[in-house]
Amino acid sequence: MLQLWLMRHGEALSTAEAGVSSDEDRPLSTRGREAVGRAVGVMQALGIVPDHLLASPLVRARQTAQRAAVALGLPDAPVITECLSPGHSPAAVLAFLTSRKLDGIVLAVGHQPLLGHLASELTFGEARDSLDLEPSALCVIHLPDYPHSFQGRLHGLWNPRA
Repeated sequence: MLQLWLMRHGEALSTAEAGVSSDEDRPLSTRGREAVGRAVGVMQALGIVPDHLLASPLVRARQTAQRAAVALGLPDAPVITECLSPGHSPAAVLAFLTSRKLDGIVLAVGHQPLLGHLASELTFGEARDSLDLEPSALCVIHLPDYPHSFQGRLHGLWNPRA
């Protein structure tokens, strides 16, 4: 069985605020770091310790994953994977999971609309509608027949403003 925890990166500074020229280089804002801490606190309160931590290569996602790794006491650095970057498909994420034979609890830190489409595809069978995940949101999907089936059940959704 696979428990897939999807986490949208924390709120980031604009390119102007951060003094960077690329969207990929935008770091977390102070408010974003605080919201990531609250999201990780939800995982801690539930006793969730990921077996695997994945992150998009964009700065804000890597920073979010690093904060989660430290707070959850994970010994390994996040695995950085392009499949969690903007513009990729749910199929790319699923291919990565199966190619690496990941199981147990996986925390994947990425971006909208990819994470919302992935959650929709796994729980409703298609990615045409996207689950709206705000910055620092968590979504947990249980895939009981993984890797034989990608039919999952939505087990939880936490948005920081909720």
